[in-house]
Amino acid sequence: MTGGATALELERTLLQQLIDENALLDRARMARISQTLADGVIGGDERDHERFLHDRFLDVRHVLRSRADRSMIDRFASPASGRDADPEVDYGYERSAPSAVLDGRLMHGEPDVAGWTASGVMCSSGMAALSVALHFATYEFRAANGRLPSIALLGDYFETAMLIELLSTSFSSWSQCGSVSELVDARADVVVIEPVRYDWDLHTVDFIELTAAWAVQGAPWSVIVDPSLTPGAWPKHQLLATLTETRTAIVIEARSALKLDQVGLELANAGAVVVHRNDLLTTAASDPDTLRNARSVLGAALPPRSASALDNSFFLSPRWRRTHVALVARNNEAFARSFSDERGLFETVAHPVNRQRGVDDSEGSVRIAPFTVLRLEDDDLLGYRVLLGVIRAEADRRGVDLQFGASFGFRSHRHETIVPRKRDLRCLLKVALGARGGPAMDGVIDLFGDLHALGTMDAVRRQFPDVRPIELAL
Repeated sequence: MTGGATALELERTLLQQLIDENALLDRARMARISQTLADGVIGGDERDHERFLHDRFLDVRHVLRSRADRSMIDRFASPASGRDADPEVDYGYERSAPSAVLDGRLMHGEPDVAGWTASGVMCSSGMAALSVALHFATYEFRAANGRLPSIALLGDYFETAMLIELLSTSFSSWSQCGSVSELVDARADVVVIEPVRYDWDLHTVDFIELTAAWAVQGAPWSVIVDPSLTPGAWPKHQLLATLTETRTAIVIEARSALKLDQVGLELANAGAVVVHRNDLLTTAASDPDTLRNARSVLGAALPPRSASALDNSFFLSPRWRRTHVALVARNNEAFARSFSDERGLFETVAHPVNRQRGVDDSEGSVRIAPFTVLRLEDDDLLGYRVLLGVIRAEADRRGVDLQFGASFGFRSHRHETIVPRKRDLRCLLKVALGARGGPAMDGVIDLFGDLHALGTMDAVRRQFPDVRPIELAL
């Protein structure tokens, strides 16, 4: 059996498990999908088999999303109450719907950590989760200390910095740091950390270095971690253990639950907030109801339609998340390692596994990422537009399934060009391989390897003189 055939057999096995575990959600339609899967592809090659499996995953996605649509189609955002109430509706306003089942499932997947008490809520998105976390940490700090907190960010996702700036009147000060040493030296009351930073080089945070420095200089009052790129794969337990006997009262995990918690199907936007309270410390308002109330007041609750779509066997399942994260991480590592060490078209191939020895390679650093960042020597916008045109033309010519689009963690593969700062129009290219191995993944690796071997954009233009640049919406 070829490597591609082995990868597709794994994809088929996972799909059948998904169907079997969720068969009761829609018996007839799931049975039809299962029968179609059993019948398989008549003739064809591995590419046909791969597309067949992809379509069956989309069939399952359609069942789960349409089931959610049917359950909500007659409901009002402000449902009737009293004698006219629907007994299946447990909220007065949709924006504050409790999502108790999924809140409970979130916490069921959180193992107990000695010395810490945890509570958690689901939110409407990852940014909503981060907003709830920041508001909650600020409120708790003020209640316990009688003043506004200072904030420090060790992370680079542009919307996170924008959110902190929008909330800056609630802080005494805030700063964005470029390294662990800068974060420690900031001596902020509340710190926000991305284990794998969403910057051009995907720098990682060394938690061993960080906690050792805090042991000497003093830990912050609250730590917020956004592991949206690496859920379940950052050293949370070690962090909590090292902070137990410090001044840290609260550690919060706030992340997207859209990317890697839904086996690549993107059924509905969602975010997760888990608050860990230090049992050795007391705070004036430390109470699970405070967290739920913050979610409600901020309008950050998970919409009922989303909650319905996500009420399945795999969402928030540690087992399914571990499997999906591992597959996505493996495929993106293979892509990042595929580039030769010789100088080529891409000046940098940024991924944690490509970090030089001694740089971000400590045991305390996360070594995975769900995508690779590629940069040309010349970061001008036109060069990337031409390159995107070449990628599209070559993917079509070679029959490689590679979508142009944002985000990561799907079953299939994507790429996009990002312009982080519109004022200077400097660009980067993000390639996000999905969970599925097989001919499409091999084709993506071969395509980018061939482009890299051309060496320069001048060579690319000579090789593909008729390709038109892709128009980008800035």
